[in-house]
Parts: sequence; structure tokens; C-alpha cells
Amino acid sequence: MAQLIPETFIDEVRTNTDILDFASQYIQFQKKGKNYFGLCPFHEERTPSFSISEEKQIFHCFSCGRGGNVFKLLMDIENISFPEAVLKVAQDNNIPIPSDLQSSTTSKQEKLKSHPLRQAYREVSELYHHILMVTDYGKEALNYLMNRGMTEATIKEFQLGFAPPRDIVYDFLLNKGHQPEDLANSGLFINSNSDEKLRDRFKNRIMYPISDNYGNVIAFSGRTLRDDSDEPKYLNSPETDIFNKSKTLFNYQKAKKNLRQRQSMVLFEGFMDVISAYEAGVKTGIASMGTSLTDQQIYLIKQATSDLVICYDGDNPGIKATNRAIKLLDKKQQFNLSVVLLPDGHDPDDFIRSYGSEAFVNQVNGAMTTIDFGLQLLQRHYNLDNNREKIEFVNSAVSLIARSHTEITQDLYSQKLAELTQLPIETIKNAVLSESQKQRRQVSRKPYQEQQPEPKKQDFSKKLSALEIAEVRLIYLVLRYEEVNDFVIQHQYEFNNSELGAIFKEWQTYKQSTDNPTISGFIDFISDDLKRIIVAIEMMQMPDYYSSKELEDYLSRSIKEKQAQQLQKLRAQLNEAKRQHDEQQELALTQQIIELRRLLN
Repeated sequence: MAQLIPETFIDEVRTNTDILDFASQYIQFQKKGKNYFGLCPFHEERTPSFSISEEKQIFHCFSCGRGGNVFKLLMDIENISFPEAVLKVAQDNNIPIPSDLQSSTTSKQEKLKSHPLRQAYREVSELYHHILMVTDYGKEALNYLMNRGMTEATIKEFQLGFAPPRDIVYDFLLNKGHQPEDLANSGLFINSNSDEKLRDRFKNRIMYPISDNYGNVIAFSGRTLRDDSDEPKYLNSPETDIFNKSKTLFNYQKAKKNLRQRQSMVLFEGFMDVISAYEAGVKTGIASMGTSLTDQQIYLIKQATSDLVICYDGDNPGIKATNRAIKLLDKKQQFNLSVVLLPDGHDPDDFIRSYGSEAFVNQVNGAMTTIDFGLQLLQRHYNLDNNREKIEFVNSAVSLIARSHTEITQDLYSQKLAELTQLPIETIKNAVLSESQKQRRQVSRKPYQEQQPEPKKQDFSKKLSALEIAEVRLIYLVLRYEEVNDFVIQHQYEFNNSELGAIFKEWQTYKQSTDNPTISGFIDFISDDLKRIIVAIEMMQMPDYYSSKELEDYLSRSIKEKQAQQLQKLRAQLNEAKRQHDEQQELALTQQIIELRRLLN
């Protein structure tokens, strides 16, 4: 399939794509030295080991070893083929795709074969959306959404739909070419007890498509039209091969893209809150899948941003849920957290409908710190005119303030607490200092198992001998200088390391296939195993300049290494000849060993 895409078009896409800009859709980066580092999207870690070289247009994870160029990154993240990756990168960069490529590389049959479940959910999502927007079945649901203040643009943005009250999805997907065995495990149907037929799981419900981290529909949540229905208000897809609710956040992919306009993500309780906030202008909203935040969901947020605003319902259950979320996120100590506490028990959707978009945006922009939130809650539970309750309040407030990790924050809130309780500032400061030290001692005494060590970083050079390290350097130069490549060919240099030798041979083949050989293009040409080696070499800090003496030294070192290996073999043969009492063979081998020693010295 890769042959269907001309090399000239692949080069055009690669040349006009900045891997850092592209990867920033998925990962938050910080510059360290020449390169940019972020949390790896392929495994969980605390310390960023995923690196991008903007100069070389490649990525490499120093922990898990993955590496490649922008196409390889997209292939690994979204589990798609090379041609699909090329076309998707082109689309994201507004690079015109020739019409013959659009038809030949994205046929329905090929997509269905490679991703049947994802394809099914995409097609069903389009079906539900069509039913909502243009059929009589969807009129009541569309009116319901419009009456809640939702615009047509927002309905289309989130691809909301409607599942009619009768079975239509099974036959629809069969006609699209899907296999019955695939549909049986798709989560879109339930088994009928009477006739063992597959029936639509969702009927007479407004449908909210749930997408994965890259925008592919992988599940649904269906809401009843009427709150007085005997049916559960929300019905969610079961977990499948492509849907794991503990690893999914509603609207995550859209929120990531909008982080350039607003630095912080906003965590909501429900889908409607996210959508209403989007309409109000807060477009970085996300929601967990009806459960407490999981470690995997927290890691996804951390990949995108360090700034998180919690905006749950303002009633007592919502406040308790906010407290739980703060404690959970505080354990990670990786976020700049703030909280929106909506007045009068409002949830975000109700607040927006009651007070308008501008008032809600002001609430989010004016989000309070977690310490302010905690102090407000404490004040609700204690009567400060009663000395016993006042002491309990101060002790609880001191414990809250002590959890802050900066002296400035502790001083600020110590002053605030002193003014609130009319106690001497030094008394409060001393109490906060004492509590802070106590908390640090408790953390340091935690069992070793709770302190999860970071995965060991891969050091490519430590796995190689001295000669192989020299050969790594030689490959580095071969990929940059034609004269070094010619030197290796002219002297019939044979690489001691078989993988480096394979890279050299593949480079010769690649150069014959293109008029403009580049390292990034070469990465697309070779196998995944060799890709990792090339990227690891490219991430090493090596000077680009070289001397003829350096090349001669590599050649000499290789010859001596081969002679040393030959000497070792001759010694083994000599020992065997002695054991066999073969004096003639002993003499011949001894002479060869003496000659080799002379050459080595």
C-alpha cells in the first residue's frame, strides 16, 4: 500500500511538517538544552523521558526506546498504517492530497479490515447524528437540545445524535460489510432472550459519542428524553477491545487542541457540563466516565497540562467529590490546582442557563486555590465564636496550609488565618512550620514499595563494546557525509555489529531509491528495530566534524579487533591440537599465533 503514495508526496509532507508542533497535540513539552521533553504517551512515568529533536525532526523515548519521525509517531499513537499516517499528517497541515491518493489509500474495505470496531462506531455515530438532524425520529430530541440553549453548531461539533425506538443498527452495519461475529462483541447490541437475535442496546435516547485520546469514536452514552422515565437516565457502552472507561476522558482530544487558547484544562462531572461550558467559551473542558478519577486519567491530563481547574456541582455531593479529587490529585504533586465553587448549589449547566456565559467564564477565570476552597469549607463547619470549635478549626486550617510546598504560600495563608481568628501571626507560623515538618517525616517513612522508582533510562552506548561505539560514530558520519560513505565502501569495511552493518547496507539501498536522501526519510524506509537504533544514535551528542585520522583510526581498530578474534580462535584450536597430541598442527598454529601477535603489536 505504501507504493501507492509517490515518494515526492511523502517528502513534501515530511518537509512541511514540524514534528514538535504535531506532537504537541498529544503531549506537553518543556525545552531542555537543544531538545524538548514530555511524558511518554506509550507508558506511564513521573519524570519526562520522551524527547523530540526539532533540528533533526525525530522523537525518542529514553525509557521505553521507541523512536522515529512524525509518521512513526502517529502510527504508534493511533495504531494506523504508514499510508494512513502520511495522509493524516497531510490533512492536519492543510497539504492538498491528490485525488487519486484519496480514493486508493482510504478505501472502505481496507479500513474495515484493519479497524472493524472503530469503523463500526464511526459509522453508527454518523447514523445517529443524521437521524437527529434531518429525520422525523429526531425532532423531539433536537427540540429538547435546542430548548436547553444548545446551538446547531455545538450539536455538530460534538456529533450528538439520536437512537430511534426501533432496531436499525444491526442491519445497517451488515449492509456496510461488517461481520456478525464482530458485531456480537461490539457493545452496540444486547442479546434477546426470546429469539437470540441481537437488539440495539440504545433506543429512544440522545446519543453522546465518546472518543479516544485521538478523536476516534469508541463508545456512546445515551440519555433518556424524559427525566420521569422508568429507564436509567444515562446508559453507557460496556467496555470493549477499544473502550476502557478508566483510560478515557470525555472531550480530551478537543480540549488538548484548545489548550493554546487557555492554558488550563477544566475538569467537570458530566458530559452536559462540558458541552455547556464549550458553548459558553470554556473549550478545554473534560469529564471522567462517571467514576472517580483513575491513575490513567490523571496521567492523560498531566501529558497535556500541569494546570487543572476543578468545576464540579456546587451542591453537597459535588463539594464532597471536589474534595476527593483534590486529595487524589494532591498525592501526585504534579498539578497547579484551582477550584470553582458555584453558588447556590448550581451545576455548571444550570449556572450557565441562569446567569449566562460571561458570568460562568468569570467564575472559571477567578477560580480559587485549593487552600481557599478548603478554608471556606472549614468555616462552614465551625462556629468561631466558640473557643473549642475555634481551636479545632485552627488545627484543621494549619494542617491544610502546611500541605503547601512553598514558603510564600504558607506565609500568605498564615497571615490570612491569623486575621480570621485574631491570633498572633507568629503563633500561626510556628504551628504551620511544626505541622509541615511532621508531614514531611510521615512521607519519608512510607514503605519503599509505595515509592515507585522511575524506569531505568536506556543508554545505548553501555550495551556496546569499544569497537561498536566507534562504529556507532562511523554510522553517524556516514549518514551525513558522502565522502565518509565512500571511505567505508572503498576500504571494504565490515561492521562488527550486525545491526549497524544492516543499517549501512539499507542506507546504500535507500540512496538509490531517492534523489534527496535524508535521515528522516531513511527512517520511513527501514524496519522498526533499525529505526530505534538510528533514532538512539541521532539523539546522542556527537560533533558533526571529523578528521581523516579519525576514520583511519576506526579502520585500524576494526582490523585489530578482527585479528584479536582470530587470535582467540587459533588459541582454542592450539589447545585442541595439544589435547589430540597433533604436533604438526601445534607447530602450524603456533606460527600463525606468533604472526598475529606481531601484527597486533
